[in-house]
Amino acid sequence: GVKKFGGEQVFPDDIIIRQRGFKFHPGRNTYYGVDHTIHSKIEGKVVFEKDQWRKRKLLYVNVEPATHANRYVMPPPPYCYHPELFPELAKNNPAPTNYPIYKKPPNPKNQVKFAGKAVETPLPNTRIKIPESFLQNKGNDTPVDNTPVIKEYLDRIREKIAPQTQQQSQEPQEVEIKSNT
Repeated sequence: GVKKFGGEQVFPDDIIIRQRGFKFHPGRNTYYGVDHTIHSKIEGKVVFEKDQWRKRKLLYVNVEPATHANRYVMPPPPYCYHPELFPELAKNNPAPTNYPIYKKPPNPKNQVKFAGKAVETPLPNTRIKIPESFLQNKGNDTPVDNTPVIKEYLDRIREKIAPQTQQQSQEPQEVEIKSNT
């Protein structure tokens, strides 16, 4: 049966159609296997065509090349030998690197359309970087670098902590010791 329909994205060696006999014939950028399965040679989009000049209409399966190569699936990492098990082969291992992670752009068809203006909201994951000089001078209440963002952040912390510390210092805790005898 048909595994990839017209207009679907295929990669090299993907199965497009599994069949016995040639109901569908391989066309451009496709090839067939021993069991008449049609595979794609390249990355692209599946297109079905009829041969209009023959009396018996033949269906051809073609793959149109992709205009932009796939950038969403990372290539597999290179093969590396274990340095303790194969030390002589591990010398040729590639240097460790950080592979980029590709993110798929959002599909405009799935996005909800809103009427009106977009409301600007602050980002929830904004992080405030506290300078190293402040972390080193823990005894001082004020940081060396007095930026307004840090002052505001510290004021919020002091407002939350101050009432708790005042209550604890005013009310001494009474502990009763009970003996089991």
